[in-house]
Amino acid sequence: MKRPAIVIFICYAAGSFVCLYFNWFYIVMLLFAMIISVCLIMKVYQWKYLVIFSTIFLIGYFNSQRIDNITDKIDKIIDYDKPIEAIAEVHSIDMTSNKMICKLNKISQDTNKITSGIKVIVYSKKLEPYEVGDQIKIYGSMQIFSKQTNPGAYDTRGYYLANKIYYSIYASNIEFIASRQYSMDRILNNSRVRLEKQINHLFPSNEASVINTMLIGSKGIINDSTKELYQVAGISHLLAISGLHVSIIGMALFQLLNKFIKSQKVCGVISILILWTYCLFTGGSTSTLRATIMLTFMLLTIFLNENYDAISALFISGTMIVVGNPYQLVDVGFLLSISAVYGILYVTPKLNAKYNPNSNIILQMLFVTLGASIFTYPILAWFFYKLSFYSVIMNLIIVPAATILITFGILALLTSFIWLRAGELLGGVVYFTLKYIEMCCEWVAKLPLNTLIIGKPSIFIIIIYYILIFLWLQEKQGKRLLKAKIIIILVGILFIGVNSFNQMGRLKITFLDVGQGDSAIIEYSGKTFIIDGGGKVSSSLNTKNTGAYVVMPYLESEGIYQIDGIFISHSDFDHIYGIIEVVKEIKTDFIVLPKPYEQEQDDLVRTLLACAREKDIEIYYFSEGYKYIYECLNIACVYPQAKAITYKNNNEKSLVLNISYKDFSVLFTGDIEEDQEDDIRLLEGVKVDIIKVPHHGSKTSSTKNFLEEVDPSVAIFSYGKYNRYGHPSKEVVDRYKILGIKAFHISNEGAVIVTTKGKAYVVKTYFTRRKEKYICNN
Repeated sequence: MKRPAIVIFICYAAGSFVCLYFNWFYIVMLLFAMIISVCLIMKVYQWKYLVIFSTIFLIGYFNSQRIDNITDKIDKIIDYDKPIEAIAEVHSIDMTSNKMICKLNKISQDTNKITSGIKVIVYSKKLEPYEVGDQIKIYGSMQIFSKQTNPGAYDTRGYYLANKIYYSIYASNIEFIASRQYSMDRILNNSRVRLEKQINHLFPSNEASVINTMLIGSKGIINDSTKELYQVAGISHLLAISGLHVSIIGMALFQLLNKFIKSQKVCGVISILILWTYCLFTGGSTSTLRATIMLTFMLLTIFLNENYDAISALFISGTMIVVGNPYQLVDVGFLLSISAVYGILYVTPKLNAKYNPNSNIILQMLFVTLGASIFTYPILAWFFYKLSFYSVIMNLIIVPAATILITFGILALLTSFIWLRAGELLGGVVYFTLKYIEMCCEWVAKLPLNTLIIGKPSIFIIIIYYILIFLWLQEKQGKRLLKAKIIIILVGILFIGVNSFNQMGRLKITFLDVGQGDSAIIEYSGKTFIIDGGGKVSSSLNTKNTGAYVVMPYLESEGIYQIDGIFISHSDFDHIYGIIEVVKEIKTDFIVLPKPYEQEQDDLVRTLLACAREKDIEIYYFSEGYKYIYECLNIACVYPQAKAITYKNNNEKSLVLNISYKDFSVLFTGDIEEDQEDDIRLLEGVKVDIIKVPHHGSKTSSTKNFLEEVDPSVAIFSYGKYNRYGHPSKEVVDRYKILGIKAFHISNEGAVIVTTKGKAYVVKTYFTRRKEKYICNN
């Protein structure tokens, strides 16, 4: 076997993945026993590899189970509804966000005590300026990280688990216990702070934040506009310590030492020690760790006079990282790091052999970038739902500049401690290189189609993609390979065709989890509509809210890049603010507001209208009798009334929509209350299949008479968990239950997804995976 490291990685990773996400213990053990039994009975020597790799699979399974058992022990003892006390050591601290990462030593709750070495993230309303390494006592509530509750949402739980952070603690009080002056964490942190100050002295603030991130691994200091600029250009990987940094530092150091020290062994050992120190100093990110392991193997092979196989080293490093933390398997940083390097090592030589026989340097550089891109595109699409159209060209232009940036950045920093003026002169090269990169990014941002929103691809399509890439790059292109390619392409076309056929004539409504608020996305026959956008991730107008963090990620995951229409029930913050964020980001044809807002407009409505004028979006005001019809989809307004009346508050102005498709119908009610319900139930044709529960389940709405007249089979409750309003009222919840209306609570079950072709409909929940089918009432 040429490269057993690849198979070892795959087997170990498969075992870890099965343990973490399926927990098929008995099935795994049965299969393993069967394999061993067959091998013993048949006495087949050739099957030894199957036994070895099955054993590696099991090792991966049980190692992941061991790590999972650490949290299982805590989960069984700790009651997350009760306060805890914890003794912890400060690992890192972020004063601007009032949070810190701590290593727990002991957790206490009532008479239960647990000794643990896990890391947690601690939040506090007012955080004292503790030092890294300080021993503290924390009083507060401990919580597990919840899974995603919306399609397309950022996987916060996965991110923290990949960083070995297993819980969050919301501290009510923190007491200082003792200080550890000479802990390794404190020494590294103080050194990092010292270098940050020196970099801040050498460069303007914006450039300093980029250099700090690129050279010493500082986090959370780059402004959003800079991040977005690099993302659009497809070079956001530069805003982190990467393999490029480690390779430049490691090889430059080794070559420099070789000038003064004759023994390659001594040079190699010194270089390896410095590399690992740098890895720890910068926080040991996945890409840094992977590159450090690979470079360590390369340096070892140099002074041991052995052959170095980069692909084997890559997969050995991947296996070592997964052994340390199995959750890395689903971390985007790990997957991109492994796939990009494998693409460079595997694809680039084959492209050069096929298309660059004369070893043209420009083509060689292009194929390096292309090799990395080919293998990372599916991963980028899976996690971010969009691709940078010009990323290959940008990386071809920028990577050489990044090499200059890193080299001169290190020289400027080190020189500045000896001679500040010389450091500033070298820093000038870094400054102008950064300006050049920024200029290129701005140029790309102005180009058409700079970002392609393609949605989240299916696993099946990703597998077909990689199979075709491997078949395309095979050296011998015979008839068998041609047949294989044709079959794979036909299977892919068949899959896409069947999937497209299943979606023909299908209406999909997704009620998103926006906390204390409402938001729903309607998709039908290539058209997309939004009803409300939520708003209260934070009550601050200067903070990104549900439009940016919930609605936009969902739209992008669905491959939606244009909104045909937006309907806003009323102007309360938890309904309208998310929409203000959305219209700034995505092309929108029209917006519909309730008729009363044509005359009376508050600050949020005026803000929305200003955004609409800037984006050239049509504005309409609906009242009873207004309709929007597209093919079989009918969006009819049943409230507010057409006649002019006086409204006491925003809730009474709510836009109520009866959306019907063939025999199916759903009633969106905004925040109407009893008086508005009385007006609506007197109308004809208000019987529906699904009702979005009025006013988040407030006791002032959902009257018995109204529900009996509307007669829904399903009710969707949208409210924030632990909200300060007491929504939903127990009385209201019981009323729906007594009337035999099935309730779906978004805060508990995640986004609710309704699909129908007009005769029957299916209701699914994203978080709890609940699924029920109903026949339309009409």
